[in-house]
This record gives sequence, C-alpha cells and structure tokens, in this order.
Amino acid sequence: MTATLPFQNESDALSVADLDDVRAWGWSPLRLARELGDFRVRSIDGITADCQRRPEQWGSIHVDYPDTWRILTAGPERIVGYWQLLPLNPTVRDAVISGRSTVSLPIEQVVRPLTQPGWYDVLVYSISIDPQYRNLFTAMLLANSMIRVFIDLARRGIFFRDVIAGILSREGRLMNLGLGIDLEYVADHEVIGRMYAGRLPSILRRPIVAESSDEMMRTLAALYAAQGGEDEASPGER
Repeated sequence: MTATLPFQNESDALSVADLDDVRAWGWSPLRLARELGDFRVRSIDGITADCQRRPEQWGSIHVDYPDTWRILTAGPERIVGYWQLLPLNPTVRDAVISGRSTVSLPIEQVVRPLTQPGWYDVLVYSISIDPQYRNLFTAMLLANSMIRVFIDLARRGIFFRDVIAGILSREGRLMNLGLGIDLEYVADHEVIGRMYAGRLPSILRRPIVAESSDEMMRTLAALYAAQGGEDEASPGER
C-alpha cells in the first residue's frame, strides 16, 4: 500500500512503497534485489558491489518477509530512499554485532523467520536516502514508515529486543542521534563502517520518547511496555 506525502512542491511527491506496489510495477524478486543493491551503491559512500550480497543471493526474502523493508519513491519505479531489517538467526547474532561480515553465508542462515510471536534480535541492514533528497522531512518520512511497521508487528506479538546497525556515514550517525534512537558503538565492521546497538525496550522507556509529540512513537512505547521487556543486559554483554 502506498502512502503519499508532499515533498518540496505539489509536483514532487514522495511515496512509501511496499510489496504490493513493487508487484504492480511488474518487478520480480530478482529485479527488486538488483534495484535495491544498485541504489545502496549510489546512495552510500564507500559501498561497492563487493560489500553486499549479489541480487541472486537474496532469493525470495523480500517476498517472504514483506514487513522487513520499505521503499521511498518519487514516482513509480524511482527509488529515492530505502530501509531493510534482517531478523537475526541466533547462530549469527554474535558475529554480526562484533562486526564480522556474513555476506558469504546463505541468507537463510542469517535470517530468522519472522513468523511466530516472540522476541527477535534485528539488524538494520540499510537505511539510505538519495543525496538529492536528504533533508529532515525525507529522513522522518522514512523513519516513520519503519516505526509504523514496528507497531504493526508488535500488535501481532512480534517484538524486537536488540537493534543492531552498521553505520557507514556522517548522515547515518546524525540520523542515529537526531531521531532519538541513540544506539551505542560496539565494534568496527571488518569491511566498512562501525556497528552500533541498543536494547529497544530500554530505548522506548527513555523520557525523550514519553515526552515526544510523535503519537506513533508513544504508541510503540505503550505496546512494548504492555508486553514487558526482556533482560536488561546491554547487547554486547549477551
């Protein structure tokens, strides 16, 4: 389902697109994986094709787990922003948080099926915005689309415990701080960037969330509070 909001003027609108929209474009899973990989290379400094999975390595992940990604578009098939989560298999969680690359592993060994209610650790695989569209409005639109998915998943009994992210750029670090997420540095990645992590239930109990004017953030916090948090050890100590 597409959600459209105005950008700089009425003729230049940004839309949040999901699997239904991609199917309407006629894209196959392979085409989607290729387009997203190419967009990351274009939009993230230092990323090359060797830093990420080849399109054929993704298989049907984007179709099987449609609640783990969203695309920001400026018209059909024109990607200007993108985020993706990877719910982590417990067998690779420690490797990911310590900065080791899992690109060589089959994606099925990395991703834990997001099918049953419960607690999951999740890697923020990508949050990227086209340089021409980088501003607070675009960042908030992309972030809000992620929060909306988090709310939908929580209402289905699916909660995230450790949120892990590889931050590669100055923009990524500023987004981490500016959105009130404030993940903590845990390790350098062996290929590119640094790894950051935080316990989501703890983050959602912070005053900045309780006092936020953002109704979605308060809703997400209330859902997590009603569920009850996992243990409070920091991510690097588990």
